[in-house]
Parts: sequence; structure tokens; C-alpha cells
Amino acid sequence: MYLIAGRLFLRFLPSLFLLAALFEGLTYAFDGGSSGTGAILVVTVMLALIFHRAILLDEQLSIWMTPTSTDADQKKWPFLPFSWRFALLFLPLILVFGGLVALFLPAVGAEQAIGALLLALIVTTLLSPFWLAAAGTMLPAAAIGGDARFKAAFRRAKNGYWRTVLRLFLGPILYQIAVIGLLIAVLEPTLEGVWEQLPVAIELLIYSVIRTLGFVTPLLTATALSMAYQRSEAVSAQPAP
Repeated sequence: MYLIAGRLFLRFLPSLFLLAALFEGLTYAFDGGSSGTGAILVVTVMLALIFHRAILLDEQLSIWMTPTSTDADQKKWPFLPFSWRFALLFLPLILVFGGLVALFLPAVGAEQAIGALLLALIVTTLLSPFWLAAAGTMLPAAAIGGDARFKAAFRRAKNGYWRTVLRLFLGPILYQIAVIGLLIAVLEPTLEGVWEQLPVAIELLIYSVIRTLGFVTPLLTATALSMAYQRSEAVSAQPAP
């Protein structure tokens, strides 16, 4: 899994860094806000679609993240069908997060609201592999025009469910823990007392690198789900004994 994701990351690295730098520049220029949150959600969905297609179709892209194939059908990204399935897939996790916040917040009080939000986010993140392993293959299916129904995803999950759960834990979740730990242990102490004195260009460069590294999380998720999809489809294609 890491080998597949690593190769794709290196292939898309110039495009990902350009995208991260553009996003950080716009965020700085317009002072972030809710529009920035919406933009990163759209970018995440777009990257998930790109990653799935690159893994399953070996789709080649230019530095501007546009298909380089001359095949007209290859250039037609099913962005809308993919994006609404993406939202549908993550809706239960959003509801779980909201329910946990409602459960934790009264227990800790308003003064500890950040702690309640963080705890709810951690618990939701730890639960996510079990749900994604069950229904997540609807995303690679939607990316390449396969059967993207929940029913089909649950059927595929019977072929290697726990393997996919393990890959999701050892992939995106372990990676996020490692990156956050690295930032806390290395970057924060290194820049403590220096950050305010850094030129804006250096700040934007650092933020761009961090955001580029953050793109590995959806890449690892897409890799795990694409591998589950490929394996299940291969098993289903085998003739019955």
C-alpha cells in the first residue's frame, strides 16, 4: 500500500505542491474563513477522485491536474456522481461526530469545548476505518464507472473486510498520528519564538509543505479502498468451482 501511494505521491508531487501553494496564498490574501474550509473540501473530493482513477486506470495527468490522455472518455471525470457519493459516505461519520460532541460537551462544560471537539474527532477518526472498509469501495467504483451502490459495496466488503480495516489503520490514521507527532516534536520547538519574525514568503512555504504532506492522507485512503475494490472484483470475476 505504501509503495503504491508513494509512487503516486512522487508522480503528483509538483502538482500537489503547486495546489498547496496556491491554496495557502489565497487563504493568506483573503484571510481564510468559511470559504477556505469549503475550498479545501472541494479540493479533497477532487484529489480523492484523481487518486482513485490514477490507481485503477493509471490515468496520467499534467502538472495542472488535467488528463493528458487523448481518449475523450478518459477525460470525462465523473466529479458530480463521485462527489455526492463522497458526501453520502461520510455523512454517518459526521453524524457520529455531532452526536459525540453533544455527549461530551455537557460533561466538560463550555470552558473545555475545544477538548470536547478534539475528543469527538479522535473517536470518530478511530471508528472511521470500520465504516469505510464496509462501504468505502463505492468511491473507487464511482470514480471509474462501476457499481457504486451501497449494496454492492457491502457485498465487496465480504472479501477482505478486516484486511481493509487494518490497511486504513496502518495507512491514513497512522500517517496522521506520525505527522502530527513530528510537527509537535520538531517544528513547533524549532520555530518557537522565531515564527513571528519569519518573512511571509517563508511562512507560506512552510504552510505549503505541510499542506502538501496532508494530501497523503486522502491518497492512502484512496489506495486502501482501491486495493479492496480491485481484490473484490478479481474474486468475483473468478469462475465458480
